[in-house]
Amino acid sequence: MTRWGGHAERGLATVQSILGFAMALVVLTFAANVVAMHYTRGALRAAVVAGVRAGALVGGTAESCENRAESVLRGDSGLLRGPYGSDARVECRLVDERMEASGSVTVSWWIEVLPPIALRVSAEAVAEGLPTADPTDLPPSSGWLLSGS
Repeated sequence: MTRWGGHAERGLATVQSILGFAMALVVLTFAANVVAMHYTRGALRAAVVAGVRAGALVGGTAESCENRAESVLRGDSGLLRGPYGSDARVECRLVDERMEASGSVTVSWWIEVLPPIALRVSAEAVAEGLPTADPTDLPPSSGWLLSGS
């Protein structure tokens, strides 16, 4: 039986394995960064929606909207505590009878060759008001619910 004499190629698989492993790490890092960016956008979206809801309540203001959004982002159980979302901002304003909020954050890639990405989300809700109906304008009662009983 003849022995194969491929001693000249010794170590070639090691170099290919290391390069393949390095490329796999870059791809996994990129994928994890994309997931982190989607999480950041979702957290910002949740904060904007919660802020709009708080600001649209009876007696709500743009300040109460921004306070609620900040609580969702960085409160005790905040979604973006820490340095990753440290520049996330939510701005609220009352326009006519609508509470509008817009949030923005700049997220960086973990591989610093790529430029940072600016994420923006917005939401709006109709501001509630106190009922101003005159009792004489109400529809007639059907008699099913008696008042004062």
